[in-house]
Amino acid sequence: MKIHSVPTNIVLLCFLFPSLGWTQNAAILSEWKNYNRELHVGIGTSNFLGDLGGRNQIGSDFIWDLETSLFKPSVSVGYGKYFSPYLMFRSDINYFRLAGDDALTEEKFRHNRNLRFFSNTVDLAACAQLILPLRSWESHRYNLRDQRGRLMGSKYKNNAFYLFGGLAFVYSEPKAKYEGHTYKLRKLHTEGQGLENGAKPYKPITLGIPVGGGFRYALDRQWILNFEITYRFTISDYLDDVSTVYYDNASLANNFGAVSAALADPSLGYNWGDQLDPTKAGRQRGDDTDKDGYLAIQLGVTYRIKTNPNQPHGLFSSRKGLKNKGMGKGKGVKKSLF
Repeated sequence: MKIHSVPTNIVLLCFLFPSLGWTQNAAILSEWKNYNRELHVGIGTSNFLGDLGGRNQIGSDFIWDLETSLFKPSVSVGYGKYFSPYLMFRSDINYFRLAGDDALTEEKFRHNRNLRFFSNTVDLAACAQLILPLRSWESHRYNLRDQRGRLMGSKYKNNAFYLFGGLAFVYSEPKAKYEGHTYKLRKLHTEGQGLENGAKPYKPITLGIPVGGGFRYALDRQWILNFEITYRFTISDYLDDVSTVYYDNASLANNFGAVSAALADPSLGYNWGDQLDPTKAGRQRGDDTDKDGYLAIQLGVTYRIKTNPNQPHGLFSSRKGLKNKGMGKGKGVKKSLF
């Protein structure tokens, strides 16, 4: 009996293992289809990268000019829908407090310029997200258990790194304080917008390009913790109201009032050598070749919505393993199949 039982079991396993593999793949497929929508909330910090403030050096592009003392709050709320286990479409509403201040840099030209701003920036983003699973159900596809009855391998398949990119509508209205009052800088025409040879007027709404990545850690099938870093490029150079050159200050005062002139040029009055007046009309005020952007770092919570509450998780989704299917007793398959 024992002599014939081994070949018999081998023949049975030739049929059993492929069917187990097929069933497991079906379970994976059914897992993401059963939880193919999610809601997420994130909270963290944001930082502006533009013409104002920055490090103690001549302004440089991107994050190399980050002013670490100006990290401000950020909040996001969003919705996502999976189109496969590895691809999701997400839409988010995001709030960012942005600020820049020349007084914080020791670089002499920017420090003398002495411009500053803040804004409550909101954007609506739509992104495609690529999911890179860190762990998979495949590591225990046959539902084997250790001596304590615990599943061998990963418990969940939702731990993953991810990358995303898309488009966003950005609303940003730069403001500044003067003598105890807050003013919208766009309405003060600080670079001569609307006047002869002045800069072109800008709108508070622009386009952004969010790109980023993160890591998600599954607490269970429905609750996930996120860590995410995003950078938003924009097509505007006026998130901080600074882009081109100084306009004649007397003309600003005559056309838009004393506050316009004061906030257009609050410089400290320094000069160096041949630059007798570094803030006179026509001198560089900003850099319109380098558009503005902002960075966000957030921790978040995601809730995956069960699409079909009556659909089971799948053969191998249960912690109770094979015993639920009548294929074993006790805590699961612990003895050799031979």
